[in-house]
Amino acid sequence: MDLNLEDKVFLVTAATSGFGLAAAGMLLAEGACVVISSPTRHSVDNAAARLGQLGRTVGIAADSADPAAADRLITAALTHFGRLDGVLLSIGEPPTGPLTAVSDQQWRSSFESGFLSTVRLARTAAPVLPAGGAIGLVLSPGRLRSGLAIVVEMLAEEFDPQGVRVNGFIAGRCGTSDGFARAATFVLSPAASYFTGNVITIDGGDGRGHLAGVF
Repeated sequence: MDLNLEDKVFLVTAATSGFGLAAAGMLLAEGACVVISSPTRHSVDNAAARLGQLGRTVGIAADSADPAAADRLITAALTHFGRLDGVLLSIGEPPTGPLTAVSDQQWRSSFESGFLSTVRLARTAAPVLPAGGAIGLVLSPGRLRSGLAIVVEMLAEEFDPQGVRVNGFIAGRCGTSDGFARAATFVLSPAASYFTGNVITIDGGDGRGHLAGVF
C-alpha cells in the first residue's frame, strides 16, 4: 500500500529510543522527512546518526516540558523543510507508587511533562498543519492516560473543521517497537484520512479485559 508520505514532514518527540525512534525510522522508510527531539543534544545526535538519511532528518535538543520548546520545534520543521504535515507526541512517564507516596512536586512535574506539554505542542502545531495533517499522541499506561484520551477526542473535534486529524496510541510494554511504528505510521498517513478521535491500543492483546479502566 502506498501511504502517500513521500516528502511529507513529521515532528516526532522523544524520538531517540524505543517507540519514537522506531516511528521516525518507519516514516523515513516511507519517504517522509522527520524532525526528531529529545532533551539532550548527545542523544539527539546519536539518534539522527542511527536513522541516517541526514538530508531528511533534523535533530533538535528540546525538553517538551519547556514552554518555549513547542515554538522551537515547529519553527525548526518550517525552517528546514518549509512545511509540517504531522506530529507524533510522546508524553512523560506518570508518577509511580502508591498515591499516598506521590508528592505534590511529583504530580506537578508529571503533569507538566506529560499532560500540559502534549496539549501545548498539539495546539501549536495545529495552525500550521495543512488539511489532511495528523496529530498522534502516544499515551503512557498509567494515571494521566484517561485525561489525555479525553483530550484526543476534544482536539479531534476542535481541529476537524480545518481537516486535521487527531488520534491516540496506548503502547503496552509487551508491544514491539516495529509493531507500534507500523500502526502509527499508517494512522498518521493520508491512507487513514477518515480516521480521527480514536485511541488505539497496541499491546498484542495484553490489555484485553482492562479497557474499561481507561475511561
